[in-house]
Amino acid sequence: MLSPPIDALISNDMPPNTAKSLKYDYLPGLLSAPQKKVISIAANAHLGCVSGPPGTGKSYTIAAVAAEHMARGESVLIVANNDPALDVIADKLNGNFALSEVSIRAGKKEFLKNLKAYIADLLSGYLADEQEKAPAIFESELKAQNVLLNDLEQRFDKFCRKAIIRGQRLKRLEDNNIQWLSDLYLKWAQRSIKKLAKQWSALDEINDQQTKRELLASRYLTVLKNTNLRTLVNTQRKSLQAFNQAIRSRTSKRQFELFDNIEYSSLLAAFPVWLVSLNSLYRVLPLKPQMFDLVIIDEATQCNISSCLPALYRAKRALVVGDTKQLRHYSFLAKSKEAQLRTKNQLSLSSVGVVSYRDNSILDLTLNILNSDQQLAFLDEHFRSKPELIHFSNRYFYQSKLKVMQHRPCTSSGNLFLQRVNGERDKNGVNQLEASAVIACIKQQMSDDRETGVYHSIGIVSPFRSQADFIAKQIDVHFSEAEIIKHKLRAATPFGFQGEERDVMLLSFAVDNEAKRAVVYLNKAGVFNVTITRARQAQHLFLSIDETQLPEHYLLRRYLGSVSEFAAAHTCLSDVDDFQRDVIQELMKLQIETWPGYAVAGTEVDILCRYHGRYLAVDLIGYPGPWADFFELDTYKLFSRANIEMLPISYGLWVVDKDTCLQAIGSRLKVN
Repeated sequence: MLSPPIDALISNDMPPNTAKSLKYDYLPGLLSAPQKKVISIAANAHLGCVSGPPGTGKSYTIAAVAAEHMARGESVLIVANNDPALDVIADKLNGNFALSEVSIRAGKKEFLKNLKAYIADLLSGYLADEQEKAPAIFESELKAQNVLLNDLEQRFDKFCRKAIIRGQRLKRLEDNNIQWLSDLYLKWAQRSIKKLAKQWSALDEINDQQTKRELLASRYLTVLKNTNLRTLVNTQRKSLQAFNQAIRSRTSKRQFELFDNIEYSSLLAAFPVWLVSLNSLYRVLPLKPQMFDLVIIDEATQCNISSCLPALYRAKRALVVGDTKQLRHYSFLAKSKEAQLRTKNQLSLSSVGVVSYRDNSILDLTLNILNSDQQLAFLDEHFRSKPELIHFSNRYFYQSKLKVMQHRPCTSSGNLFLQRVNGERDKNGVNQLEASAVIACIKQQMSDDRETGVYHSIGIVSPFRSQADFIAKQIDVHFSEAEIIKHKLRAATPFGFQGEERDVMLLSFAVDNEAKRAVVYLNKAGVFNVTITRARQAQHLFLSIDETQLPEHYLLRRYLGSVSEFAAAHTCLSDVDDFQRDVIQELMKLQIETWPGYAVAGTEVDILCRYHGRYLAVDLIGYPGPWADFFELDTYKLFSRANIEMLPISYGLWVVDKDTCLQAIGSRLKVN
């Protein structure tokens, strides 16, 4: 019998989604609306798809899906074509959700060693004496906390609506030029207007309770994890012993024999998250149908269809995660052989469920099958890079749809560096002068880091394996093992870096004016997009070709042309209303910089303020016009994810007690 995901892919028969009660409010962290949609798709759809452009929190989102499933007692199998992508997700599971003990990172010797020791400790009773409140108690506390937060948010909403009413009523009286009536209204409403300052205490209370909720959520996951482990030890000791023996067995035959003695439903209740590369899945888990509640296929453009079928067979639902703008899988199946196979089986490409294995990844197949936006999600908040470093990719590959969360008025060029080397590509595809320049740049970065005491991770990418391998060997010659570890120093092709990132990236293109045929390979969109989007803080380009000799449509020429053209867009309003103008003038007296109508993460802020490098977004409320309304708390959370605090200032309170408003702004900006 086929699993529901395989059935959906082959027959295009998509059962209706379920409607489970989800627990994303039981997770630490502020999830965006797209991330919550991903969790809903994963829990309810037999087949779903997530598009995750570079730096948009894809690995974190996958880890959040896994944690939410664990909270509901469900299991997750996470697979990918390469180990680095799984390693990043494993780091997120540990760092953000403290689930390293119950997430099995199969196929990694270091992890296997730790897992063996951990299971030995479990069987030895090391957890037996731990006394903790039951998960149900924590869950009850979390429910109460979420109810409290909801009440506080409604209270804040009520304050904001009152601020609009008071402000607009006051402005109408002012416009009528009846001073005595305005004074009478202010005298009558002054006490009520001053109460609008409680907006700030309500907002502070929301933030405090949100912090408390996150700590409680982390504790809840930890207690749930430990309780499940103790239950496994107490009720399914034989299964745990069999699993312990299986992972210690020296032969696959013996391992498979031991697999048969394991009660997997109990094992997966205690170890609900498994991360396995596609090529090692058969060595780790038996081919049992629908073992897992969910399988997540990461970096799905690199995954061919056939290698994913065993993973899909083991799950009840599937979430396919990738990006059509990144690296694709390579197939060594000849077109003629593929045609022969279709003829032999009396099939054609127009037959139901038949696609070209050569041309389609599992992501392509999934996107072709899905027919509802309810099964699709797009992660659009880019956190990773300085704006200059993601600018070209956002513009040329994503139609400027990414919200660049690091964009600020201080954003400028100076993070992208071009060094013309004029080296030559030899017959082996190696450009030694570029490699030497790369090594020199690494040494300089390490020297700078030693002076500042801030150590950066460093990566080197070359689109060509021969150049990447040559640089890797040079790294071993010039740097100690301690330096390599401290800076996470590694050289690889884009295929080795998809799913990874570094603070500083060095790009060796390894082509010269006599190697224009090699440049054709650089014109592959997926290769190029991955190559240029791995850096967080700085990117160095090493070039030995005159790009002006290339056709204008070539990506390399376009990209190099954009290096000197980047100018951060700092669009502000020149036409401000009287309320904005008055606030800005008062803030300028305090030496606070201001930008009215400035766009952060795709949202225009009434006034963005900066003082000594600290930012604050001011939400003006109640003055008639385009800025009269208030931001919903989802926008406050969006700005929080961008590390910018937001503060509401009502027009009525500004008129009645301007000093109090200025003190509130100043205290958040740490104005002396």
